[in-house]
Amino acid sequence: MSSSLLSSLERLRTGLAHPPVEIVWSSHSAWPLPPPNQPSNNTEKIQISILDASYNPPTLGHFALAAAPAPRSLRAPAKVSDHVEDSGSYDAKLLLLSVRNADKKLKPSDATYVQRVEMMIEIGSGNPSSHGIAVAIIDEPTFVGKSRVLREFLEERIRRQQALRDLPDTRAFQLTFILGYDTLERLFATKYYDSSEEKMYQALHGFFAPTSDNSGGDDSRVVWGRRSASSYPHAASTSTSTSVEVSSSDSSDVREGVKTYRGSDLDVNKGSQLVGSVGLGEHKWKEMISERVGKYIIEHGLYK
Repeated sequence: MSSSLLSSLERLRTGLAHPPVEIVWSSHSAWPLPPPNQPSNNTEKIQISILDASYNPPTLGHFALAAAPAPRSLRAPAKVSDHVEDSGSYDAKLLLLSVRNADKKLKPSDATYVQRVEMMIEIGSGNPSSHGIAVAIIDEPTFVGKSRVLREFLEERIRRQQALRDLPDTRAFQLTFILGYDTLERLFATKYYDSSEEKMYQALHGFFAPTSDNSGGDDSRVVWGRRSASSYPHAASTSTSTSVEVSSSDSSDVREGVKTYRGSDLDVNKGSQLVGSVGLGEHKWKEMISERVGKYIIEHGLYK
């Protein structure tokens, strides 16, 4: 696995992959479409969730965000009205790691990108609902850029999958980025848009705007979650029903959305960063990660 991951990283860094994204693991070869033996759903669009994080290391906080159902307000009408049981699940999920972080450079004590991806695969393959999960790496530091690159990549991938299965080339898709509150703050920070509010508004309008009009938008959405202290999952638990407070935004009225967001009282929970922090005892970090990831950390001597 490590050699193939290194090859994928090298292709991204040398510009050989276009667009600069590669899927390094998926639960089945047809992802993000359903497996060949499973019928397609009746929704108008394939709903794909994107959990983009540094995964240093992947924690139960990441797992809770990835497992959270789509907010009811964002679910396709067919999923609410046509199905007897509405689970709120996305049609496909993507765990995404950027090899070019806009803020952070690797420190000597950090896990390497290969190690992070291998731990992400531990999360994906150990998920009870892993039939629709993939792990990917991307060479793009900003969310607006990731949305654009992923749309280009997935349009071609879905087209190929449809051709292989002799399906009509009619399947649209929509990306929903799942963010923690600290990550959400970066989406609306002007420093990622040349310190220009006007450029930020323009970029975010393209991010949120529908693909169906003439604006050339990505039709992407954002969902952000905040875990309550009482609901933090224990490492021994395999349940995916972790309590996650979820909010969402798919409004094209970006100026008002940014204004509302900036007036909020943020209660940022940095649990996903605790394991890599200096000075945490063994029992503390073991409570923050799954058994499979914990075993990987011990076997590879990470975070010492």
